[in-house]
Amino acid sequence: VSKRATQMLDELNPLAKAKKDAIAKLMPVVEQPGDAAKGKALFTSVGCIGCHKVGADGPLWGPELTGVFAKYKGDAATVLGEILEPSKTIEPRYRAYEFTVGNDEPFTGFLVKDEGENLVLQTGPGEAMIKKFAKKDVKSRPQASSLMPPGLLNLLSQEQILDLLAFVQAGGDAKHAAFTP
Repeated sequence: VSKRATQMLDELNPLAKAKKDAIAKLMPVVEQPGDAAKGKALFTSVGCIGCHKVGADGPLWGPELTGVFAKYKGDAATVLGEILEPSKTIEPRYRAYEFTVGNDEPFTGFLVKDEGENLVLQTGPGEAMIKKFAKKDVKSRPQASSLMPPGLLNLLSQEQILDLLAFVQAGGDAKHAAFTP
């Protein structure tokens, strides 16, 4: 029954099946070493650097990735799973909201801090995009999914994914063993 239910769900949601297949394909090799120097180039060209910080590179917008491998106890498969399914686990600091201040147009951002009468909101990448608003003037509605779109790794080869993981695992540190000569 369970097998048939899974098959039926896969038929109803082919994107979920494709994601599951991609994860299954990569899991046996995810612990293999990659080239962090190539991964750093991919981090930029794929667009990760637009939202994420690793070491000294990138803005503070999406989660800081320098210590993500430590957070998941070095488990590359878990880190990969979080990248492939960015809405699976969203930390409260990175829960997207649709905000409206007064009669202005709505915008999407993060609630950085609730200071009682004021809310500190981040409306884009970088410190300059963090602003304080009077709580009484702000209406908000939490979003169900991450701002990070799924499928960002779909155009990468298996080797490129391993390289990207190596860069993130190295935390952007060029002295880390994952940076090969």
